[in-house]
Amino acid sequence: MITMPGLPMFGHGQLEGYEEKYGMEYTRAYKDEQVDEGLMNGHRALIFPIMHKRYLFAQVENFLFYDVWNNGSVNENVFAYSNFVGDEGTIVFYNNKYDSAQGWIKQSCEYAVKTGSGDDDKKMVTRSLGEGLGLTYGYNHYVVLHEQRSGLWFIRKSDELMNNGMFLMLKGFEAQVFTDVRQVVDNAEGKYAKLYELLNGAGTEDLEIAWQEYRYKELYAELEKFLSVDLLTNIHEVFEPADTEAKAGTTKATKKKVNIKNILKESEKAALAYYEMEEKFIQQAKEEALALAEKEAVAAPKKKAATKKKPAKAKSAELTPAKKFAEFIKQVEYLYKIFEAAQKSSGKKSAVKATLENDIYRGFETNRYCAEILVSFAAVSNAGADNLAKWGFNRKLSDLIARTDFAEKDMEMRNVFSRIFLCSKVSKLSLSTSEFAKSAYEAAKLIAEGKDSFLLCGANEYDGTIWFNKEKMEATLWYALAVNSMLASRILREQVYDLYRTMNAAKEKAEYKCQLFVEALMPAEKKRKTAAKKASAAKKTSGKKESGEKKATVKKAAEPRKTAAEKIAKVKKPAEEKKATAAKKTSPAKKAEAEKKASVKKTTTIKKAEAEKKAATTKKTAEKKTAKVEKKTVVKKATAKKPEAVKKTEATKKIAETKKATASKKTAAKKTSAKAKTDSKKKK
Repeated sequence: MITMPGLPMFGHGQLEGYEEKYGMEYTRAYKDEQVDEGLMNGHRALIFPIMHKRYLFAQVENFLFYDVWNNGSVNENVFAYSNFVGDEGTIVFYNNKYDSAQGWIKQSCEYAVKTGSGDDDKKMVTRSLGEGLGLTYGYNHYVVLHEQRSGLWFIRKSDELMNNGMFLMLKGFEAQVFTDVRQVVDNAEGKYAKLYELLNGAGTEDLEIAWQEYRYKELYAELEKFLSVDLLTNIHEVFEPADTEAKAGTTKATKKKVNIKNILKESEKAALAYYEMEEKFIQQAKEEALALAEKEAVAAPKKKAATKKKPAKAKSAELTPAKKFAEFIKQVEYLYKIFEAAQKSSGKKSAVKATLENDIYRGFETNRYCAEILVSFAAVSNAGADNLAKWGFNRKLSDLIARTDFAEKDMEMRNVFSRIFLCSKVSKLSLSTSEFAKSAYEAAKLIAEGKDSFLLCGANEYDGTIWFNKEKMEATLWYALAVNSMLASRILREQVYDLYRTMNAAKEKAEYKCQLFVEALMPAEKKRKTAAKKASAAKKTSGKKESGEKKATVKKAAEPRKTAAEKIAKVKKPAEEKKATAAKKTSPAKKAEAEKKASVKKTTTIKKAEAEKKAATTKKTAEKKTAKVEKKTVVKKATAKKPEAVKKTEATKKIAETKKATASKKTAAKKTSAKAKTDSKKKK
């Protein structure tokens, strides 16, 4: 039911395999039943993955049922149907009988389609499998299908499915669910055509792996002869730590003294044959890159000149197969010398010191199969990291190690090889004194901020912060140290070790945060520029805040000054009342906008009034001061120029005025007393 349109529902205990059935009215279970883990695991493996793709099965627009035809008759026991959403389809087969079944599906069963509004306005139609899956004709069109239960991938030609249909073969009560059904157009290399021919109708676990096995089968064959089971087993025994030997009952006294060079020399013939084949594939890769560059140059003429200026160069072009093998022996001998010296000094004080050799040896004790991994990488390192990744050597080398008796197939080993390929790119960075800081920063960005950061350090985001995994980071840094020390010349090995110690110190201070790890290794000049940018950005932000705060302060400060505001309010009260009435009728947004404009206008008017008042006050003060000065000057002049005759006349006038005032007071007093007497007589 999960693979059909509609709403699938699970009953209580269906997943767990409970026998007791009860509804919502039951407050508790009456049977003490245990979960059927086998049934639960079956759901996890078969049902739940399909539920994650419910969007493929839930719709009805492109849902089609098919009759399964075999020798001119329909097998009614087999259910076959398809669905299609976007550019992805699905096909489901189910045999509802103990007997096996086989047959072909091509044309869907008839179904009704409305042609009008009436009940009888409909017609019966049918569609082909090609139409149901959105396929188109084309000599280079292929259909890729993934069978969910077996995990296998299949390839079919679009033309064959459209013309002949699809063949199926099922055992009793067997089901097949094909998801990720999509049409692909083959490229110029003919990848899907060759895979279609190679598989011949069979399935494969991974189409990309199948393509690599076909495309690089000659290279893989020579590599298998070079890194043989015998060579890898010998390497494993040579690099066996002392404590492991002691546990196995072997002592250092009984351990044979080995000559690593002689062990490697045994594989010289196979190695030279491999390096010759490797050079052939390197040249093919160059030609493909050049053809692609020319194609891009035609599409974008401006890039043509830039492509010509930078031709691809490879280290392998300078080395013959014999020189490559000599380099391989030299690198493995370097690792063995470190290992042998550390074994001899085990337990001594010198073994505790932080040196390049001691740090590399510690990795042999903590990283599983690291000796075999490093030797395998040394054998192919001259091809370059990009070629190794393209050829799928992370998978192939781990599979070669897994063939031995001491190792087992491990997906993590593939990831280790992928990390090594990426870390080997550090050898191209300049570690001179002037460029050291820049190179350390580039290496840190590659590990913690690059597109492969999850693979290299387990970068993951939580709560807005990107964190790295301690174990993955330590393993990556160690492999980077071991690989680049092995590839570097003797003069540069100390610089590689300085880089390792610098990055290790940054890791310790980073608190598991990728950003802090990268910032700790940022060059001083870049730090200054970054700090300046942050400061300017903060200044702009604070400037905007301050301007906003100033405006708010001005508005608040303007409110207490009521003298000028009251005058304006009296004049503009009728107008404001009209505006308030209009604002009530307007929407809240318009009202808020109007109030904002009014407050701004009011503040401006108040400011103008205050300014005018201040100017008037200043003017009056100045005028008063001028008047006082002028008055004093006039008084002084008048006092200085008055003659004695004028002074006497003025004195006589004052005396006369005083006498007159006294006489008038006496007359008024007499009148008052006379009036009082008259009033008293009347009362009597």
